[in-house]
Amino acid sequence: MRATARWAAEAKRVWWQARTTLNAAGRGDLARRVPWVSNEDGDGAGYDIAGFGPDGAERLIEVKTANGWERPLFP
Repeated sequence: MRATARWAAEAKRVWWQARTTLNAAGRGDLARRVPWVSNEDGDGAGYDIAGFGPDGAERLIEVKTANGWERPLFP
């Protein structure tokens, strides 16, 4: 898998997890407002996902990937 495709798949997983976590905490209102910024607006914001904590505090998430290892760096 190319690095760009791997990053996009991982960013989508992180975006989905941010929304799922908020829904599980009963914050569907916030889950619906979590944008995948780098996918919608490009890569200039300095973060990839603008999420929220269950208390409504803003969380800016930068997705990173690693390349070249057969086993995960962070198990």
